[in-house]
Amino acid sequence: MNATHPTNRTRLLTAVFCIGVLLPFTAVRAQNVPAGAPMAAPAEAPKSRLTITPAEFERWLAGRPAPTNDMAGARDSEPAMPSLVTPPPPTPILVAPPLPPVIPPSPVTPAAATPATSAPVLEPPAPPQTATLPPKLPDTTPSTPESAKRPDTVKVLYAAGAEELPEAAKADLENLASWLRQNPKARVQILSYASGPDSAGAQARRTSLGRGLAVRDFLVENGVLSTRMHIRALGAKTEELPLDRVEVSVPPS
Repeated sequence: MNATHPTNRTRLLTAVFCIGVLLPFTAVRAQNVPAGAPMAAPAEAPKSRLTITPAEFERWLAGRPAPTNDMAGARDSEPAMPSLVTPPPPTPILVAPPLPPVIPPSPVTPAAATPATSAPVLEPPAPPQTATLPPKLPDTTPSTPESAKRPDTVKVLYAAGAEELPEAAKADLENLASWLRQNPKARVQILSYASGPDSAGAQARRTSLGRGLAVRDFLVENGVLSTRMHIRALGAKTEELPLDRVEVSVPPS
């Protein structure tokens, strides 16, 4: 073993030092501690019986014979001790980002080389179309006689003192109601009269009112609204004969 193999020399030096330090300390504690008692700490540190200075160890190494080839091969076959020194981390390599591609500018076309835009062609406006009306057809609606447009006055004759509507007047009143249903804007005027002495004028008005109401009720039953009819109870205020009558007419609107 020489200076070229510091690993084996370090091992030997460590082993000798541990034996010299720990052996006396172990022997003293084994003598003073009884069986089963806890081990107490020593009063002072034990002294080593073997003290080797570094200079003596170097002189001892210098006097040993040189290692032969067999010893060198044995040392080479020994596994290498792991190194306690942590190698430094590798230096990071900075990679620059690639440069963006360079796009060459597009050539500018001169104004003279630009083709001129053709002007739009304006078409003449279409002539206006004139709407042609169909020929007027002749009116083929049959003319209605004047009597059918507006009925004549219907006279209902009563017996003296009677207020009930007589059966003879119902046919004419039904025809009048049919015309009134076809002409909803037309209105009806009912003039009612009754005979009686001059001293009984109030009684004549009551009798004429009853007769007018009987005519109105019959027209309502045939579909004519009561709001379209106006009743005037005149009593004996008439010079026309007969006095006991009711006149139903459609005045012009």
